[in-house]
Amino acid sequence: MKQKTVLVTGGAGFIGSHLCRHLLKKNYEVVCFDNLSTGRAENIADVQDKIIFVQGDANNRPDLEAVFKKYRFSGIFHYAAVVGVKRTQENPLSVLDDAIGIRHIAELCLQYGKPKVVFASSSGS
Repeated sequence: MKQKTVLVTGGAGFIGSHLCRHLLKKNYEVVCFDNLSTGRAENIADVQDKIIFVQGDANNRPDLEAVFKKYRFSGIFHYAAVVGVKRTQENPLSVLDDAIGIRHIAELCLQYGKPKVVFASSSGS
């Protein structure tokens, strides 16, 4: 049976890194995509030899498209976002960029296949 490949954007963040571990236990090939602006390499250090890590920005279409060209995803978990109350208060318009990211995901899914997409968003201080 062919191994299914999933994309986790924001995969080096707190929730994303835990999701990467869970998906590995379920025998998925995991592509962890993160720009490391709030996610940290330490969050995925224990699984770095089991995942495919790609540093990129989900709000930058060429970064995402490069990953879509290279892999065929059966599922996408989109967790990349500006996080933190203080961060969003200091730069509230940056939150709007996250809408651009999910739009890129949707467009690329239509162009490169139609994987299932889970989009989640939360913020806290």
